[in-house]
Amino acid sequence: MLEHFRAFELLDDDTSMRGFKRVVRCVVRDWSKLYEHVALGFVKPFDVRFAKAVVKTLSHMVGTDPDLVFGYAEHGEFSLLLGGVEEQRGVTTTGRGLLSRVASNAGGKLSLLLGDLALFDVRLYQFPSPELARIYFQWRQRTQLQLTLDRYVWHALAKGSGDESHAHTIVETLANQDKLEILEQNEIVIEELPIWQRRGAGVYWKAGVDDEDPVLMVDTTLPDSDDYGEYLKKFL
Repeated sequence: MLEHFRAFELLDDDTSMRGFKRVVRCVVRDWSKLYEHVALGFVKPFDVRFAKAVVKTLSHMVGTDPDLVFGYAEHGEFSLLLGGVEEQRGVTTTGRGLLSRVASNAGGKLSLLLGDLALFDVRLYQFPSPELARIYFQWRQRTQLQLTLDRYVWHALAKGSGDESHAHTIVETLANQDKLEILEQNEIVIEELPIWQRRGAGVYWKAGVDDEDPVLMVDTTLPDSDDYGEYLKKFL
């Protein structure tokens, strides 16, 4: 899927096309190294503090940029859906300008939250249809589920052998069915893990009732699969 979506990537000097759905993917640079920084003391395979820092960074982005209508947080990255406010105002933005703004804002916020330097690698995609943007976000959620499975299997193997590097190598060779069997042997049921670990989290503005102001929502109980696709339609 990564190769498929590269066909829709907007380069630095390209100007976005009117009417296209734009998505910015923000990946924490060297997030594994940051996550394993001894001074930060994050627990494995998942740490609630680290997850909250990523979600708070995403909330900051959506909450302060009127052109962002939805954000999806994973373990070490998040994706931002742009709504076209700048386009409606007649503002023309190059890929470089948008990515520079997003990377600096996201990196600054996450660095403050973690108390250590955090940088983001950012990519901008423009999709000619809402359907392609929906498929993108569903792909990211499937990737989050796979990451959750892999990290729990890796953690179980590393605990048994004491060799984290070798455990990583083993995980890469296993089929999902084998991974599920390893979790079962360690009394871990993937369906019983926290929903935010398996499906990620969403951030968006919810319209206020009557004269009330809109509310920034953080959804840690996202649906999955086709239901997630339906969930996304209100933003697309």
